[in-house]
Amino acid sequence: MHCATCGNPLNEDSKFCGKCGASVLAEHASASTVEAAPLPPQKDYTATAKQTGRQFYRFALQALQEPFRASQRVDGSQRTNGFIALLLLAFLMPFFSYLAARNAARGLWAFGESVPDVFFGVLVLQPFLYQLLFLAVFIAVNLGVGKWMRVEITYMSVMAKYGSLVILPVTGLLAANLFMLLSMNTVGAFFFFVSIALYVTASTALLFSIHSGGEAKGLDVFYGVVMTSVAMAVFFLIVMMSMIDRMIGEMGVPYGW
Repeated sequence: MHCATCGNPLNEDSKFCGKCGASVLAEHASASTVEAAPLPPQKDYTATAKQTGRQFYRFALQALQEPFRASQRVDGSQRTNGFIALLLLAFLMPFFSYLAARNAARGLWAFGESVPDVFFGVLVLQPFLYQLLFLAVFIAVNLGVGKWMRVEITYMSVMAKYGSLVILPVTGLLAANLFMLLSMNTVGAFFFFVSIALYVTASTALLFSIHSGGEAKGLDVFYGVVMTSVAMAVFFLIVMMSMIDRMIGEMGVPYGW
């Protein structure tokens, strides 16, 4: 054993260095303290989830109070909240169709009619993925049009703005699905169609929200809306035809195309 201060050889039972007088016990205690230092605490995912939920609640509340003004204020820093809103939108739309089909099947079964099985994966999961793809492309198209309007914008900020605008139709879809779960089909259908109208309005308002910070000499927002509508109509037609073909094939229904 050697002294940590001067390097002088020491006996195993030495308490002090005979050359420099340094305390050997203090050095060992210091080393033990360093070796026994506690590990840094792990990340608390529960607390993170709660914080994210609170932030999304405030985000949604502001969007419900002032939909368009809130969309103008948000930027890329609100991308998580915008993404959550779009996830809810993409899920709640096909989930309503699933509940409507399930309720219709139960009604037919009550009259003794044979009905086809209602598949959750076919009616919800696959349309959910297609809807996410549609929303991602829609945001990208609006980003491109926003660049033509000479607006300094990013993909994340467009997503946040769009997420803020769809909070209102998401709220309507939540109500529609709740009424369908309670077998109140007429009321649920009413809220669903109102939500679809709000969704179309929100999609149109996105470019106006983006254009609010642009220069007047850029692309006119009217032509931006026309270009976006045409591009998304073509994309929607292609995706819907593919999705319907796949769904009908998996459900085993004869398809006479």
